[in-house]
Amino acid sequence: MKVGVIGFSNLRYMPYFNVYESFLKENRIDFDLIYWDRKNMNEKSNNNTIVYRKEMSDDSDKIWKLKQMYGFFKFCEKVIKEKKYDFLIILTTLPALFLSKFLKKKYKDRFILDIRDYTYEKYSFYKKMLGKVVHVSKMTVISSPSFLSFLPQAEYTVCHNLDFKNKRNKNIRSNTARQREIIRISYIGAISYYSEVVKMLNLISNDERFLFSFYGDGVDENKIKEYCKENNMKNVFFYGRYNENQKEKFYEETDILFNAYGNESLLVKYALSNKLYDAAWYSIPIIVNSDTAMQITSSELGYQINYDANNIAEDIYSWYNSIDWAKLEVVAGNIIEKALNDNLIFKNKLYEIFGGGRD
Repeated sequence: MKVGVIGFSNLRYMPYFNVYESFLKENRIDFDLIYWDRKNMNEKSNNNTIVYRKEMSDDSDKIWKLKQMYGFFKFCEKVIKEKKYDFLIILTTLPALFLSKFLKKKYKDRFILDIRDYTYEKYSFYKKMLGKVVHVSKMTVISSPSFLSFLPQAEYTVCHNLDFKNKRNKNIRSNTARQREIIRISYIGAISYYSEVVKMLNLISNDERFLFSFYGDGVDENKIKEYCKENNMKNVFFYGRYNENQKEKFYEETDILFNAYGNESLLVKYALSNKLYDAAWYSIPIIVNSDTAMQITSSELGYQINYDANNIAEDIYSWYNSIDWAKLEVVAGNIIEKALNDNLIFKNKLYEIFGGGRD
């Protein structure tokens, strides 16, 4: 069997590919990864990759982005026809919709659709189109049970964004002192959500009890840097782009993870961020917004920030230094156990599709 995997962005931003990569390699299933190097990274990979190399800035206008997307999808269709794959795995919604006619005609019940985010499901015509694609897929995968709130009615399988490939030392943070005079808050990953980040920075700006560190780059990195400079913020640090094998060191030096991206956008309201599982894996508390899937799932691991309250910085400081760490580790363990059980169900469904043993 030959499988084609379609990714819509750079490898760096597709951690959800790893679960398919592991399964296909473990079961010696031949596959190609077709993806778009939209940030001109020229990334190295140990897989057979077929790369669409057209740089596209996050700041490009919508018409230009649509043209670029159309070029990528035509590229994918051409490759699929040439390679004659037996089965497809399509990562994220938009590639499946752009290829919907082709999929329904040539690949009915011969592809997996993996949905990782909310896109444009509030539009009825879009949701209807997606429903038609979902109903001809062999399996449709979602990363958060909350997605059922906006997706077409159908059968879905949950696969959480768990990636333990570079997480070797689960106790890297719990082995060092928890109580601290200076609390280190970290934003680790692609830097965006400018307005929400600025709210947090204003709360702890030049407060000697806090150090806020950004690890990574992203669409709002320079804008946030400029804001910090203009406001003379001395307790904010920017590391820049990193390699995945460096992340564990960042968690060792983190007391609280930042994941408060707001709750008005449906994109963040229903998503379960990778940071949730990182926080649970390393037993690190995490700042989240109320009325989000992150708040519900993180349970007592999370601090629900309320920007309308008074003395928020004082409240965060007191909350952190009064945490029952034994209890927090139990909560964190439960989050990981539930996610692993869901992923085991997902993996066994992969065995049903591709054959092989079951876990």
